[in-house]
Amino acid sequence: MTLFTEFYSNFDRSKLHIISQLISFPTLFTGQNLIELDKIPSTNTYASELLLKEQPPEGTVVLAYDQPQGRGQSGNVWESETQKNLTFSIIYYPNFLAADEQFLLNQIICIGICEYLNYKTERGTVIKWPNDILIKGQKISGILIENVLQGNKINSSVIGIGLNVNQTSFSKAAGNPTSLKLITDHEYDLLNCLQSLCSFIEAYYFELQSFHKHPKLREKYLKMLQGYHKEINYTEAGREKSGTIVGVSSDGKLEIKDNREIITSYNHKEIIFL
Repeated sequence: MTLFTEFYSNFDRSKLHIISQLISFPTLFTGQNLIELDKIPSTNTYASELLLKEQPPEGTVVLAYDQPQGRGQSGNVWESETQKNLTFSIIYYPNFLAADEQFLLNQIICIGICEYLNYKTERGTVIKWPNDILIKGQKISGILIENVLQGNKINSSVIGIGLNVNQTSFSKAAGNPTSLKLITDHEYDLLNCLQSLCSFIEAYYFELQSFHKHPKLREKYLKMLQGYHKEINYTEAGREKSGTIVGVSSDGKLEIKDNREIITSYNHKEIIFL
């Protein structure tokens, strides 16, 4: 029996209905079914196992106030102090996207988070390829999207999001993080932040459904991309190089043009920014 199964079998499912009735989200469906958990190892794992048991309503949000095993890209751990930040997952069914269009979902989630943070802080928020959100060079949010494919379509997506809200002290291993409170010197209500953030994400999810091949979405993403059309220094296989970021391919690879005018596409972890 997994931790999820043990918890879920003992959980009063009527409470899920009560939660969704008491908390009003300014959305059509994202967050309308809200599962609040005091502590769970990973909201993405919980949501994924939930999908194996049933088909929850689209836009279901799994929120944990303590997530000790939150996962980031490539197995990295997302550090989050208990009751201080947002750690949650959204379940979507983007079956209007083909399997080779998965990165479009990443793009609109990044855009939605950036737009929300720009609204809250009036600072220049950027996307650090592929899944980090930065303000003034400091990481404030991270994303982990896990898709289940059926044939050549995306059957379901679990979108894990970590957002530093009220945390002001981080471990040295956390890199160079920041939070809304550190930036604005204000304390925030976590549920209010979640409601507002979900409204931004849902708006771009709707836009993706209507115009998912429209160039304006790509243009908006690239405008927010850190280092776009700027020279950067990086290492590839241990060798230091310099080049200019010229775009991101349809499958999510970063495109860099070197000083010989050769464009190379890189997967995550194939290069390290200096």
